[in-house]
Amino acid sequence: RLENRIKMAKIAIATIELTDPKDAGRSIAEVLKFLMRRINAPYRPKRIQILKNKLQQLHETSISNKYIPENAVLGQCISLVMNSLHGQNPQYIRSVITNIINHLPYS
Repeated sequence: RLENRIKMAKIAIATIELTDPKDAGRSIAEVLKFLMRRINAPYRPKRIQILKNKLQQLHETSISNKYIPENAVLGQCISLVMNSLHGQNPQYIRSVITNIINHLPYS
């Protein structure tokens, strides 16, 4: 399981580089699949279809021109951490959060 989390972290970091659209799409899909595992198996296929429909409706020009406020970016970071650690042992979660904090650069 830890190996899967490390793999997902590497994939998430790689998506920031967004090179080839196929590679970027595959990488982002892997992160989404990882997050979607939190949904109970019987409901997952329907939720994945809903996600696909919502993604299909996104407007690329709007996304391209969109300004994302700094607070929204912070919220996305917090959400990624929370979704990645959901369901884990509380001591493990605290240890991971402490390590995240220690590995973030100082201002």
